[in-house]
Amino acid sequence: MIQSELAIVKDNGIKNDYRVNFELINTKSYHDKFVKLTEHKALDEAIYKYAAKMLEHRSGTEYEDIAMLDSLTGEIIVENTDASGDFKHKCGLSKHDAAYLDSIENKFEILHNHPGSSIPSTSDVEGLFQRKNAAGSTVICHDGTIYRMKKLKNISNICTLIERMEKNAYSAYPGHSDDMLEYQIVTDLIRYLERKNIVEYTRR
Repeated sequence: MIQSELAIVKDNGIKNDYRVNFELINTKSYHDKFVKLTEHKALDEAIYKYAAKMLEHRSGTEYEDIAMLDSLTGEIIVENTDASGDFKHKCGLSKHDAAYLDSIENKFEILHNHPGSSIPSTSDVEGLFQRKNAAGSTVICHDGTIYRMKKLKNISNICTLIERMEKNAYSAYPGHSDDMLEYQIVTDLIRYLERKNIVEYTRR
């Protein structure tokens, strides 16, 4: 039986736009956002506990941690918590870890943080479909928002689809900022994937 336990995230004292909302994170209501996030309670609890670890590590910074968790057990398969320097608002795996991930048959969940509390990016959507065994992708935001994309089926043309969405957005919104264009592109992309029953999208 999986025991639910409230994780207490310690404030590192950094106060800026990327500070984690500890007042929310350290509550039962935040923990409850993870209940039935996936089909497996063990995975829900593992995501919650690792999310707390990520948020504590990255509060007040523009850096992201990433981890791949086994979809049944919630155990960490690979992770990267070393982003620094110019790698702000980015995350990825080493070539060694990426190769290992591609070599196993386990279904896994992608988990990473967004310091700016933004919706999933086009890179996040692309990453979900680049590996056939990725079952879902969860984004935890520093303001306490959670986004999850559950993959319902694999598709091979995700890069072409993103390029099409980008072309449409550049044409429809000339002169808009890169951030606004990215938001529109990924919003249109996720809506399309939902309509086609390729992705199930959740915001909590």
